[in-house]
Amino acid sequence: MPVSLQHHYATLNTTVEPTCEPVTLGEAFAYAEFEDPSESESERMRGLLVAARKKFERDTSRALMTQTRTATFDRFSPCGEQVFHVVPIQSVAITYKDENGATQIWGTGNYQTDFSNIPPRVAPVDGGSWPNTKCGTFKVATFTLVCGYGDSPDDVPDAAKAAIKQMAADWFLGVCTEGDVSPRAKTFIDSLMWRPEFL
Repeated sequence: MPVSLQHHYATLNTTVEPTCEPVTLGEAFAYAEFEDPSESESERMRGLLVAARKKFERDTSRALMTQTRTATFDRFSPCGEQVFHVVPIQSVAITYKDENGATQIWGTGNYQTDFSNIPPRVAPVDGGSWPNTKCGTFKVATFTLVCGYGDSPDDVPDAAKAAIKQMAADWFLGVCTEGDVSPRAKTFIDSLMWRPEFL
């Protein structure tokens, strides 16, 4: 599986979770070839689908369904570009603490974005610079990112949904411990990650 970018950049906190999961309960049970699940089995599978989606997102540095994440930094990037360890990004809003410690919104006319880059990046417009921030204060710059392929499961690449089904089925059927990835699932996910929709 490709190495996650998670440890190279600031931690992203999910502040608004997706409104639904990319894989339905019916799809998951059909994939696992498990018929007539009980209410408790359905609840368990529902939880496993959430866990599988989050593991997939964490391990591949991706957001599947539309969600909001925030990244906070002790200063703006001295290199000019600020990069993030999640794709795809739909939009970004920036706030900062000015030299007096007051929170300010940095208008979209002040910065440029390149969300098609891997990793995505944000930088001041040509000839511009990041705003001055309060010295000696932690977390002075906050980037609020709306991420994900879209609001509907149909927006999520089939390859990602197939990987989630495989992990959830493995955990539900006891092929491996929840949170682990079986050799079969790992091989499956590795092959999927090189498909065009993931590059």
